[in-house]
Amino acid sequence: MSSTVRAQPPMTRIPRPVHSHEILLNFKQARISSVVRMISRITGMNFILDPRVQGNVTMVSSSPIPTLAVYPTFLAMLAVHGYAALPVGHDTYKIVPSLSSYQTSGGRTTFAPGVPGEEPITEVVRLRYTNAAQLVPVLRPLMSPSAQLSAYTPSNMLIISDRANNVARLLRVIRRVDRPTTMGIDILPLHYASATSIVHILDSLYRGEHANEAIPTRLVADTRTNSILIAGSWSERLELRSLIASLDRPVSSGGSTQVIRLRYARAKSLAKILNTYLKAIAHEQAAGKGASGVGALHPVVVADTSINALVITAPTKIMRSLRSIIDRLDVRRAQVLVQAIIAELTSNAAAQLGITWAALGAGAVGLTNFSGVGTGVVQLGEAYEGNAGGVGVTSTGTSGTAVAPLASVNIPDGLLFGVGRIVSHGLSFAALLNALASNTNTNILSTPSIVALDNQKARIEVGQRVPFLTGQYAYTSASTAAGAGVVNPFQTIERHEVGITLQIQPRVSAGNSIILKIEQKASSLAPSVQGAIDLITNNRKISTTVIANNHQIIVLGGLISDQISETKEKVPFLGDIPLLGYLFQYASTSKQKQDLMVFLQPSILRTRRQTGLSTAQAYRFLRTLEVRHQRPIPLMPRSHRPVLPSLHPKRAVHQPTMVPFSSTSSPREHTTL
Repeated sequence: MSSTVRAQPPMTRIPRPVHSHEILLNFKQARISSVVRMISRITGMNFILDPRVQGNVTMVSSSPIPTLAVYPTFLAMLAVHGYAALPVGHDTYKIVPSLSSYQTSGGRTTFAPGVPGEEPITEVVRLRYTNAAQLVPVLRPLMSPSAQLSAYTPSNMLIISDRANNVARLLRVIRRVDRPTTMGIDILPLHYASATSIVHILDSLYRGEHANEAIPTRLVADTRTNSILIAGSWSERLELRSLIASLDRPVSSGGSTQVIRLRYARAKSLAKILNTYLKAIAHEQAAGKGASGVGALHPVVVADTSINALVITAPTKIMRSLRSIIDRLDVRRAQVLVQAIIAELTSNAAAQLGITWAALGAGAVGLTNFSGVGTGVVQLGEAYEGNAGGVGVTSTGTSGTAVAPLASVNIPDGLLFGVGRIVSHGLSFAALLNALASNTNTNILSTPSIVALDNQKARIEVGQRVPFLTGQYAYTSASTAAGAGVVNPFQTIERHEVGITLQIQPRVSAGNSIILKIEQKASSLAPSVQGAIDLITNNRKISTTVIANNHQIIVLGGLISDQISETKEKVPFLGDIPLLGYLFQYASTSKQKQDLMVFLQPSILRTRRQTGLSTAQAYRFLRTLEVRHQRPIPLMPRSHRPVLPSLHPKRAVHQPTMVPFSSTSSPREHTTL
């Protein structure tokens, strides 16, 4: 049974007469424009005449007709003279020649009850059993000369443009023609040949000859019973049975040995699986549970790793079983593209404010000094006194010979503002204000990616090998006549990987989900801190197993930390005095915020086309960056910077439609000995 694709009709209505009584229509060589004007007054509709609509019309009526039949009669009159009326809006029609009525806008796109029989419409019919291209020459004689009929073979549809009454007649014809034909199914067991191989041979020959048939014959191989199922008409099934009987013959002497070249699987690994299977069969036969009549030939499977092939010697029945196993194991394995995103945002803010002072007079001394200040009034005074005498200053400020020059005094960062007065007699004083505010923001984004074969480990490392000091010592050589011995220092170092490391092992399930075993590590060198002996590294590492769908972005883990540190040093009691207490205290505040997230997106690459598209996308992205940064080389006007060559992928070859595995398993290249 055929089905009709329905579409929304235009926003028009079937004309209704203004009056409800009967009317007598008689025209003799009347101008068609005058007739249209009268029909417009009767129906209340608006008409637009094409300039090509000209001539005289004649209509004879022996008795009055109902006003409801005026418009259908008018359409029939137009059809006789080669014209058609198309709805273009509410209560508006345009009258054009019939030959151009199907190429202009307007008109209905589906047949519905109540549509005037002479109105042009376009209908789309989907066929279920009959081939659309074969039905076109059958329906063409039933249509008017101005009608149009075409077949859309990809979806097996017919597009019909004709008068409404003729379209309704064609739909009734299509319903009777589009019926299932007599179809049967034969099951043909094979005795010598492999069902999968025979199906592939016949499928390649038979489908090419009958590709345009509405109901092509189908062949399916049942590897369990080594049988072929044939579905089709009686004549086609009879022809196929004769061909299969000719192919299902025993091989010549010595034909029990075959060399099978593998396409994807490794011969050595597959040979172990097949030998294990043969041992199980031999064990069942020894226990009396196996099938009898197999023969005295002992099956053997040998792997040739040089050409990745299997050499199999076995009876016919076991050979078929082994080939069936090879067909299912030697398949293209899916690949998984894993793209990781490591995003890290760090924000550090610090502020410090403090005052140190010193006063000397009348035999009394007073000063303030805080540990967080670094260099205050006391340290500057000691350095000044030491350099005034041409000596120096010790790290503690006491007198001695081991002093530091004034230039080596550590001046703190930020604002350093000092006031003071130093006299020989009277009050001497000095005050030093230290103020500092800092703000540091870090945004690190790393996107490593890697492609791995299904159920195989893959690893990518991008970084540096940084040397770390592990030990040092020095020894003095023996004294010589020239003087003391020479000091020979010695250091030992160890190099470690610092950078991005991504190791995965994907396992693709039957659907679109992927099980991922992931080891993600990101390390970087950190700024040295006070008290550290050697380099410091920041390490971020994740080891987990997750399940994700194809193209799904999941979060593996992360860290969000927010730290605030406040330090305040003051003189007891004096530091608590309002306003005046700021002279006797030192305060510092630091805030550190860190946001770290690790995301991952796996993508399954099952076919060569998907792998090629993924590769081309990354290739073009890198080449675009190189082209964008092209500029002349200084001092070398004729030289050019290296750029990746343009990628021109070959046009994809059309692949046949996928059908069940048993009927499409491509035979491996094999040689019968």
